[in-house]
Amino acid sequence: WRNLVPNLVMPFLRWCEGTKYGRSSCPPPDPLPCTCGIPARNVRVLAIYGDRIDHLSLTYCDCQPLPLTLLGLGLFPGSPVRPTFAFDINHLLWASTFFLNGIPNISAWTAALTAYLGQKAYEVPSTESLRKPFSKALQYFQLVQQRADELTRNVVEAYRAA
Repeated sequence: WRNLVPNLVMPFLRWCEGTKYGRSSCPPPDPLPCTCGIPARNVRVLAIYGDRIDHLSLTYCDCQPLPLTLLGLGLFPGSPVRPTFAFDINHLLWASTFFLNGIPNISAWTAALTAYLGQKAYEVPSTESLRKPFSKALQYFQLVQQRADELTRNVVEAYRAA
């Protein structure tokens, strides 16, 4: 995560700008041509939204890492390397706001999400299998969000000082 977080700040800011901070849909990103020469790899990722689950088949390589591809789709990875789960950024924003105003309880949150999606007839992973990736995604998403806020604040302050 230490190496990944700084590389996610600008793509997150582009997502914020492109979606008006989540108020509109995220347009699919244009695929970037491979420049690393390493064969592309395929992976399946379970995309967890607040109201649905999507099974994604994605291609990535060293010059276009999977977490950047996910962020371009409005998703945040549950782990820094080959994530099997990704979470909707809007859902993470909602959870962040909720936990600012209440006691953070990741176990209860993932249990409720699992139950809710199960009621909608989705094949849902167990609460326990979602807990750790959701916890990590939320933790590092909040760090990316903080760094993006700091960068924005520094740019505004530099502009005012000029």
